[in-house]
Amino acid sequence: MFCGEGILVRLDTKELDEVTEFARRALLQAQRDFCKESFQDRRRFPVKEASADVPGFSFFTERLQDNCMITNSGCSAVRRESEALPRGCMVFSDRPLKATAAGLQFAVRVDGATNVFSGLPWLGFTRRRPTDAPGLYPAVASYLAQSILVGGDGEASARDGEQNFTRNSFRKPSQHDVATWYLDTDVPSHKRKAPAELSRGDILQCCYTWEGRILLYLNGAVLLDFYVGRPLDQQEEYFAAVDTCFSATSLTIVPVQDIAAVPRDLGSLKVASVPESLYSAGMSTWDAGTLDAEEWAWSWDGDDELFHQQQPCPCFHQLSEDKCWRDERRRGSTARMLLAAITLAAVSFTFGRHVGKK
Repeated sequence: MFCGEGILVRLDTKELDEVTEFARRALLQAQRDFCKESFQDRRRFPVKEASADVPGFSFFTERLQDNCMITNSGCSAVRRESEALPRGCMVFSDRPLKATAAGLQFAVRVDGATNVFSGLPWLGFTRRRPTDAPGLYPAVASYLAQSILVGGDGEASARDGEQNFTRNSFRKPSQHDVATWYLDTDVPSHKRKAPAELSRGDILQCCYTWEGRILLYLNGAVLLDFYVGRPLDQQEEYFAAVDTCFSATSLTIVPVQDIAAVPRDLGSLKVASVPESLYSAGMSTWDAGTLDAEEWAWSWDGDDELFHQQQPCPCFHQLSEDKCWRDERRRGSTARMLLAAITLAAVSFTFGRHVGKK
């Protein structure tokens, strides 16, 4: 694959994606040719039926995000360079989750935490089946297609589109593209903090109820509770989505804890919610711009693209937001270009040795 001549070759995003996919295919082909036995042994990690001691799924491993490592027989996700990069380790369950009387739920144990970044990991569910194809992972967790997620700085998000949301400019996504809810709606985005700090050994449990609520438990106590107006669909399959980001550096699937059934009184919620009258079984999206401000008091600041650092920048105006976003994308592109170059060099060296021996 010809990319140009000289050390000053510059690739745009599309070309970089093509080079990355080419290098990946070449590496997989080399593995097939020179490591046939180990390649034939690659298969889904065997997982028994869920029980009090065994979780009901492992992580999907056919395609991993840039900074992700999977260990512990497919049950642990570890973020590489966790002291320098806050994202890049999103994983999915390798099979649909089984619904219970309480809805869908799964639990993870915090095996590693850092104080360099603040914010909870994003946990939730998606109706999009994970496949070994480009574009599987979104730029940030809340952009994930057909998803309901909770975490961050006390936030929840929902996207109904069949494809991951792609940010083509510095403009923030609309509520129609990515619906968001916040625990502290009156606090400016740069002053919001996670409702709890994670420590090693903590248990996070995510629950998605039949009436359309997303809850996050910390060590058995309710930490976040949002009504997102999207009831569970019995005809759909849902996969777990886990973004090992921000303060969480390593998460491991554990059996679901026996938590008492959550109350169904929507009026007791203290967070912004969508009135049930605005949602029907046949609707998957709605136009937030048509809602009366007094009927639905929601707040959105769209700061998902920013680093959630322990000490925020004192000047969080629009220019600083744009700069943070550009810096993060630049660092990610540089890392991907370096990875592609190293992979191509390794494949070329391996093929050269093989041809020389012949």
